[in-house]
Amino acid sequence: MEFGIGNNVELFVWGELYYIELEVELGINALTTLNSNQEKSLLQSKAEFEKQIKNDSELQQIEREFVGSYYSQMYERDELFIKELQRQQRYAILMSLFSFFEARLKSVCVLIEEGFKFKIKLSDLRSNDDLMRYWIYLDKVFEMKVLNILPVFNQINLHKKVRNKIAHQNGLINEGEKNGFGNIQNIKFDKMGIHYQIEILNEEYLTKIMTLMVSFFAQLLTAVDERYKEIEL
Repeated sequence: MEFGIGNNVELFVWGELYYIELEVELGINALTTLNSNQEKSLLQSKAEFEKQIKNDSELQQIEREFVGSYYSQMYERDELFIKELQRQQRYAILMSLFSFFEARLKSVCVLIEEGFKFKIKLSDLRSNDDLMRYWIYLDKVFEMKVLNILPVFNQINLHKKVRNKIAHQNGLINEGEKNGFGNIQNIKFDKMGIHYQIEILNEEYLTKIMTLMVSFFAQLLTAVDERYKEIEL
């Protein structure tokens, strides 16, 4: 799957927005390809593992009562390794997605800051969350129309909660924290002692976030250009 956010009908008045549009398109498509390649490699590893078990003649002949012990000694470590590989790969893609997303959003804000001499600077805004700081800047300082974009932004921000738990807690949460994720699809929580491990169930979870980010930037750049025209023209 390749994403494109360009619009062949509408042309930006603020020419610099084309560069950001291109950066977003190239970056998301690169991450999409990376994710797809990793998932294919993971499927191959799983298939080879299953084939190894299927062709184990000793496992087929062993008495039922000893199957569990034999499997544990011969294959449990490899099974756990594949599961950990899957977890780390999907965690890494999610982290990369938000790093890329926030960097591109910052570049939009910096472009505005350099193009207009507003009294309030990005550095003046106090927020522990960069994503919210950039949003506040666009909404309150640049006074861009954000109402239509807000639903997509809120969805992305919800997924950032997952990213934050991965970044700061290696995906481990307690019982009370589970409620903070609402009804996010394609993740689950594996019991790990007194904690729960966030598991990304499939590639679709990450693809959906990419789709949201592409939709967000398509709307954002149009809204920025509209506001630019209000100020400059």
